[in-house]
Amino acid sequence: MGLLAQLALPGLVVLGSLSGPCAQGSQRLVRFDNGLELLVESVPACQEMALFLFVKNGWAQDPLDGTGTMHLVDHLVLTGATPERKGWSYQQWQRQRTAANSMTACRYTCYYSIGSRKAISSDARRWAEVLAGKLRFGARDLGRERPRVWTEARKLTTLVPGPMLQWRARQRLLAGRPEGRVGVGLAQSLAKLSEAALREAYLRSHHVGNALLVALGRVDVERDLPFYRQVFAGLKASAREPLPTPTPPKSLEHAPASWAVRQVGGPFATLAFAAPPLGSEEFPAFSVAAAVLRRRAMLSFPRGKTLGQAMFFPGYHSLLDFPEIAFLNWRGEDGGDLLVTQEKLQAWVKQQGRQPVRAAELRFAQRQLRQTLDALPLEKLRAAQLARFPRLLYSLGLSRGLTQMGLLPEGLAARIAALDAKGVEAALQKHFAPERGAALGLRPKQQESKPKQGAKPGGGGR
Repeated sequence: MGLLAQLALPGLVVLGSLSGPCAQGSQRLVRFDNGLELLVESVPACQEMALFLFVKNGWAQDPLDGTGTMHLVDHLVLTGATPERKGWSYQQWQRQRTAANSMTACRYTCYYSIGSRKAISSDARRWAEVLAGKLRFGARDLGRERPRVWTEARKLTTLVPGPMLQWRARQRLLAGRPEGRVGVGLAQSLAKLSEAALREAYLRSHHVGNALLVALGRVDVERDLPFYRQVFAGLKASAREPLPTPTPPKSLEHAPASWAVRQVGGPFATLAFAAPPLGSEEFPAFSVAAAVLRRRAMLSFPRGKTLGQAMFFPGYHSLLDFPEIAFLNWRGEDGGDLLVTQEKLQAWVKQQGRQPVRAAELRFAQRQLRQTLDALPLEKLRAAQLARFPRLLYSLGLSRGLTQMGLLPEGLAARIAALDAKGVEAALQKHFAPERGAALGLRPKQQESKPKQGAKPGGGGR
């Protein structure tokens, strides 16, 4: 059957030209009658495929007393079995793919895999079962995954300096917004989540009317489009009410700005800045200014060998993962004072606002962001990188999915490319003034000396 005849089949609406095989670097978007959208994109010379399932709910939909609900659902979906796949093994799935995992963000949950066409076809069938509500999990599954999520949440919010400060900066700068919640989960909330509540969250979020598929890499429309139609077009749309988005409390007036922790040997200082709204005229300049500062910080700040393990980078602004905040981080010397370290960081940031943006660093920042966004048409060098290193399809799929869901502004790459040095300098002065940031820090907690075994408290030995 030819492609034009295939497109005439019921259950499929084509949004965009599909008059021939998918051209190199081209995109095609189709929508099934049940509401599911499928975005396909071929990458020149790429020998592997990637498949992303985006569910349009994230921690923003967690109940206020159930922070971590969608993160735990993510774990249960990734590790749970369906009647058709009773022997499903998450570990085996990961081993047999070039890359495979999931993530829960504020507004979405994403499951992805990269591998051969055969492997990706198998994954598509599994996601169809998940979207059909066939996932089965019980007390045993919950007993296995709840401790894993709790351990991950504890690590990222109380043990590892970088994420610990990032979550707390988000709480401070974005209070009253879903983005300011601790979406990875809170121990007291995770402990109370019931199997029934988690199943309800799964069924109300993971269905065809609330999902987007992105297939890219070695895509062949003649071959792939009929397959996806066969697998997904027959799924029924859900009649369940969508998950609500509760409004978190705003007040953080008495929250501390620094914490004493045992895991650090010296002071960790963070200065975090809230971005303007993503769709605003100011956001592109903010992003480039953040990239310029990040580059300068990488060249200027003292960097110890353990900072990578601490996930504490001199400059950090993740355009794809969390574009709402940019971070600048300075790790002081062992035994140093946190206040002195914070003053050094603030003085450095203030100085950057007075320095002109050089043409070379502007071009570097713009090119870096364009590559992050993977704007069409793909640059030849970028296409060659994707073909040689298939794992890079992850960032491409994430960028495509976020743009299609409206979580990244359309035309952002073009607006970034159009900026000049004056516009970026103005953004540095306006958005990155130290007084506009949230200054947070960690300081070493001195180990309390323990009395020797057999000694009386406050006295000598026997």
